[in-house]
Amino acid sequence: MRKVFLIGIIVGLLYMVLCVGMCYYTHKMRDLYHELGKDYFDVKPHVHLTRMAGAANIFFIAYFFIQYLLSLIRVRGRLPLTLGIFGMLFTVGVCIGDLCMVEKAQHSTFDEVGLYFAFSGFVQMGYCLALFMLVPKKVKAHPFDFDTTII
Repeated sequence: MRKVFLIGIIVGLLYMVLCVGMCYYTHKMRDLYHELGKDYFDVKPHVHLTRMAGAANIFFIAYFFIQYLLSLIRVRGRLPLTLGIFGMLFTVGVCIGDLCMVEKAQHSTFDEVGLYFAFSGFVQMGYCLALFMLVPKKVKAHPFDFDTTII
């Protein structure tokens, strides 16, 4: 499980960088749309980019949700379980925000709400770091204990 949380830290960092980069790119496309006018573009490019970024966010959100679900199944102890539950609740909230952004892409584009997702990546990275530190490296099982869970 420690490897999963270590990968979660790296994925959270990558998620933050991608969110900030897409936020900047969407903002530049919005500026370009307003400079060149509506005659140059068939559709608003920042709306299309918002939908693409929202679709990409779903994969990151699904990874974090599955990671917390695995932590609830595989990890023993009250504090890691509590962090896993809070992480899942936070991930569901981020998923609802992402779906709202994709649904109303004309009203809330990714350059306006992208930093929220970057901040959520920072929080997810913090949860993964805390869980990484709380989960022991190896658990020695009793030789006659047949119901062991290897962490």
